[in-house]
Amino acid sequence: MFTSKNRSGRSRGRRRIGVMVAMLALLASAGVVSSAAPASAAICSTIGGSFTHRDNVSRVTYTATKDCSNHTVRVWGTLYDTACDSRSVRLEVRYSGGTFGNDIVFLRTGCNTSTSFDVSAGDGGSYINHCMFAFNSWGQSSTSCSSNNYF
Repeated sequence: MFTSKNRSGRSRGRRRIGVMVAMLALLASAGVVSSAAPASAAICSTIGGSFTHRDNVSRVTYTATKDCSNHTVRVWGTLYDTACDSRSVRLEVRYSGGTFGNDIVFLRTGCNTSTSFDVSAGDGGSYINHCMFAFNSWGQSSTSCSSNNYF
């Protein structure tokens, strides 16, 4: 096979490969810049924390976000049954606005168990709070509610 050489003594084939590699690298770097992920939901505010029932029968840890563009509120976290008293735990996530009401999370096992939750409401308003109680077939504990957590 015959390859011609330029003044420096390199073959044109090697030079072409070098130019092609350089062009591919340039195109790849441009593609990385232009293929950046689109912006995610416009989150106005994030709140979070934990709340323990006043009788220490349950505890919740949570994070909540509010979307600026559509006012949707999303709340996720973990509900814990902290008492070994043969009762289930009920959590109500309450929103200050909108027509979606409360989201209810149940933990039916007991004695140091937990369950994850992820709930949301459209136009959830300006705050959320949590209400919990323990219950079984004999009755329920008093309901304990957190103070309002404002966005």
